[in-house]
Amino acid sequence: MPVIIVRYLGRGNPAEIYILSNVENWQTYLTYGFAHFGKSLVWYASELLFAYFLTELGGLTPEQMGMVLAMSLLASAPIEILTSLRLGGRLADARSAGGVQFVGAVLSSAALLAVFAGAFLPDHIRFAYSLLAGLGFRIGFALYDLPQNSLMALVPADSTGRIRFAAIRILLSGLATLTVAGTVGPLVAASREQEGSQFLLVIASLFGMIAITSAWHFARLLHRTTLPINIPNTSHRTATWGISFQRDFWLLICLMFVTSSFTPIFSKLEPYFAAYVLQSPFWGGGVVIAMALGLLIGQPVWLCGSGKVSPERLTLGAALLQLASLAGFWLSGSANPVPSVVCAFVFGLGNGGVGTMLWGLFSGTVARMEPRYTGISYGIFAAASRVASAASIFLVSLALAGIDFRVSDTLQILALMTALPAFGSVLIMLIGAGLLSHPSSGSFSKHS
Repeated sequence: MPVIIVRYLGRGNPAEIYILSNVENWQTYLTYGFAHFGKSLVWYASELLFAYFLTELGGLTPEQMGMVLAMSLLASAPIEILTSLRLGGRLADARSAGGVQFVGAVLSSAALLAVFAGAFLPDHIRFAYSLLAGLGFRIGFALYDLPQNSLMALVPADSTGRIRFAAIRILLSGLATLTVAGTVGPLVAASREQEGSQFLLVIASLFGMIAITSAWHFARLLHRTTLPINIPNTSHRTATWGISFQRDFWLLICLMFVTSSFTPIFSKLEPYFAAYVLQSPFWGGGVVIAMALGLLIGQPVWLCGSGKVSPERLTLGAALLQLASLAGFWLSGSANPVPSVVCAFVFGLGNGGVGTMLWGLFSGTVARMEPRYTGISYGIFAAASRVASAASIFLVSLALAGIDFRVSDTLQILALMTALPAFGSVLIMLIGAGLLSHPSSGSFSKHS
């Protein structure tokens, strides 16, 4: 049944009437989730496999790997902001954003293949080629990522819908992580560099087809659906650049920076942990699969909890869960991998909770703005993530370059996997406390 909203503009002014269609049904949630699954396959292929590929198959040193990834991520920050400004109004309309997302899916999938193809080039040009291919991937992914993120503020009609979109987003993201994690074991087990590189090209082709198909399907759904008109809540807006630069806006930007800096270190080092600490493709793959399962299984829990506890409190609880699981992972060591797998599952559970609340809260903040500021808001959000990811990979590459992780200092990988994300969890708790002292408000009230 449609929802009718009447907004009274004051004496002498006509009332504005908004009619919202029943767009938020399970078909919409699942189609958006499938599109996000496709994008996540492409993203986690870069997050989980690029570092290992460049050093173990691509022939680069850890320092060169860090330079390639850090430079491309740093470049992607201005790329995200410039892209959001260039697209402008195309990110303020859901149908147009869906079309841009499809173009980005095609370009990102082609760039992913190009990165892995570098292993077949002569050694003396691999470093330069990797720099160019990595930059091409970031440009294509900006056109993929920004419109899909903007749709979280454009499609749901209220805060409940945004939390549901965030939950289905993290749920399918966990499924994508699980899918990519399934490639770690066969990749580590590949006996020759050429075998591993060929395997990655096949995987990238499959991921690309899923990404393109899912983006096309969601764009098609948006063109057939009557979408809601979101009414910005102007009571909290400031005059700065027309954007609601409230304190919670910047706290959420900081939260994105922290989660992108420290949390991914665990998964980035997991292939090294599998190959040189556990020395077992089976148990090594089991660790990252368990983490992905935690992301998946936890989403119904966080979604149910969001109806009873504020998102700010849930953020604190999820960060505490991350911290406890990392302590357990460190204490488990490498002698018995079973506790490590259990702790990785709990880490994924907490990670999923932080992600769901972060995306739900930020989308609520953006929905209180005028639609024309949707793109630039998510551009700033994405830029914070990319700069943080660059700092993260640069830190990892420096740490790996300073130890003999293949022979004598293998346990240092375990220390890096736990200490750095644990520090991030503490920072998340501090930011969560700041958000709790300034709780979010709904985008607008509605009456049936």
